[in-house]
Amino acid sequence: MGIIDFRVRPPYKSYLNFFTEYYRGTFKDFHEGFLRTKFKGSASTASFDEFIEELDRAGIEKAVIPGRGFIDISNDDLFELADKYPDRFIIFPFVDPLKGQEALDYIDKYVINGKGKGIAIEPGLSEEEPVRYDDERLYAVYEKLEKNNIPLMITYSVLAYHDYNGDSPREIDSIATAFPNLTIIVAHGGWPWTLENITIAFRRKNVYLVPDVYATRGPGADDYITAAKSILKDKIIYGSSYPAAPIEETADIVKNEWGLDEETKEKVLYLNAAKILNL
Repeated sequence: MGIIDFRVRPPYKSYLNFFTEYYRGTFKDFHEGFLRTKFKGSASTASFDEFIEELDRAGIEKAVIPGRGFIDISNDDLFELADKYPDRFIIFPFVDPLKGQEALDYIDKYVINGKGKGIAIEPGLSEEEPVRYDDERLYAVYEKLEKNNIPLMITYSVLAYHDYNGDSPREIDSIATAFPNLTIIVAHGGWPWTLENITIAFRRKNVYLVPDVYATRGPGADDYITAAKSILKDKIIYGSSYPAAPIEETADIVKNEWGLDEETKEKVLYLNAAKILNL
């Protein structure tokens, strides 16, 4: 069985902005803290060739690459990479939902009339502080995505928000309720509000969780694992969050440490993602 990794940030062109000495220090903390493993491989060297080899060894059949705004990632770079590796990389281009018509035009350009499979946003990291996920200035983007059956990936954890806002899970529930036919993929699983976001995904048919690095060996991981075994078998999606976590070790943890039966393992590692991506 192949694997779909739903959150990968590759060391390629403008994404090398994410592999500076500063960010690699953060990656090291994640590798050694959340996974309790050594910081090594392409995450530490920023070697693209090594990155591809790691995907192959881990059995990653397809990888979803989200665009990012705050580190100046070029959407065009991502589509160029996808063209170089047909059927390997799936692009969710970044749009800034606060940009009004420009954001709507980007959806037309990159998804409706392009090769993108969804849209990535990071309202919690917007230059305008603070920007809630249910800020009505974002609604035009949500409406357009819902109307055109385009999935939305939200970067959401305490590290992707301007402050420690304990009310933020309510914001996710609010937009899931206001746009019931909008597929919402919560990258980072909304950590550390694990139970709150598991509850939202259980209640709202349109919310999916990609808990990625936070569902490995760190605090809160057991909540996501228990949910995958029980109430969220169809709603938990595998993602490594590379380079915050190593590709091979992260996949191995889900395959061999989560304790999933074979049917559920196939859903988490491939089928749940494939459904959203219409594969």
